[in-house]
Amino acid sequence: MEVRSPGLSVRDEIRQGLYDTVSINNSSSIQEEKRFFSNREGKTLTETNMRQNGSLERGKSLRVTGLQIDAQSSDSAKKSLLSLYQELSYFQFQIAEKVYLEGPLRHLTGKIDYHSAIAGTADASDHFVQYGSAGNNPVGFNGDHVLDIAPLTSFFLLWKVEGASAAQINAMTPSIDAPIRFVATLKGIVRRLVQ
Repeated sequence: MEVRSPGLSVRDEIRQGLYDTVSINNSSSIQEEKRFFSNREGKTLTETNMRQNGSLERGKSLRVTGLQIDAQSSDSAKKSLLSLYQELSYFQFQIAEKVYLEGPLRHLTGKIDYHSAIAGTADASDHFVQYGSAGNNPVGFNGDHVLDIAPLTSFFLLWKVEGASAAQINAMTPSIDAPIRFVATLKGIVRRLVQ
């Protein structure tokens, strides 16, 4: 979709995506529906580059070429936390009134990297788990299959845990000192209009 308005033309196309963060802490409701890109209130630039809630501003569009969710955990008491989210969550990517992509969360996270220290060593409690290794792009759109988000069009990425037992919910709840940030990225080309 070419983004044009009377008297305006595309000035620049920048290979830059949009990103947004959902934070989970020890008091979060694990089974509550969460949405990326719908609320930027109180977030810093380290958490989102959205300028308004749920849509792009006037004169700005995004051609989406990829979609990914990154997260990392160093919570040694909850070693299965990220893998449980990957197994028990689903997502839906919606633009305006239409769902364009849906599936299990593992389709957006790619492989998980695990790093743990060897038992009996000074660093035995060290533990690190990560989605989204460098260069990893689990969902990519090519050619005619890219998704265009026009200016002022609503969009969001819904994420929900479903079918988790009480024990699994406990294992998915971060320790008090180890909150988790899940970061969704819409990779693509930002287009801006000028006179």
